[in-house]
Amino acid sequence: MDSNPLRRIELLSHPGAAVVKVGHRAARRDKRITRCRKLCRETHAKHREDLFQLAERVRSRHQIPCDVTSASEAVTNSNLICTCTPAETPLFDGGLIRPGTHINAVGAFTPQSRELDTAAVLRARVIVDARSADGHKAGDIQIPISEGAITAAHIKGTLSDLVLSKASGRESSEEISLFKSSGLAIEDLVTAQLAFDRAVSSGIGTQVSL
Repeated sequence: MDSNPLRRIELLSHPGAAVVKVGHRAARRDKRITRCRKLCRETHAKHREDLFQLAERVRSRHQIPCDVTSASEAVTNSNLICTCTPAETPLFDGGLIRPGTHINAVGAFTPQSRELDTAAVLRARVIVDARSADGHKAGDIQIPISEGAITAAHIKGTLSDLVLSKASGRESSEEISLFKSSGLAIEDLVTAQLAFDRAVSSGIGTQVSL
């Protein structure tokens, strides 16, 4: 499985993608995503004072135009959408998503919460990090299934399927693609091991006897 966010975007979006980022965690993804798609971006979140700070940081750090706008307007004018929130209800109308858009939905992860409405998921080609995680936990997937709008077969594959060419990220430039992540324990374990190894090699940290 490849959890690199740039790799996900390259596999699922198409060249020329613009960006809308939603949520307070969006700031942490700026540098990585701008390396992949350097274009106009718009941003929306519940706490507007944070938005203006984020927009200014994007403009000054990456020299990319960044405006604060409504979620609906941002979605209508973007073709790369990253939702990074703990939202319990959909952030925008899925009917507004432009053909050819790619969506990274990486925030909500419980069966009752979702960032995307049923229309967004129904319109999209869905890829997940692992079926064991998203198929059973994420409301973005589970709620449309419970409504009868989609079945489990609507999920076209996993990240590892894409990397191994067992599934395609998109089949046309007009197709909407969606990567839905709930996170995997293996990612936390690998990150913890990496942090530990670097601390040991750098001679930093405090050893605790348990």
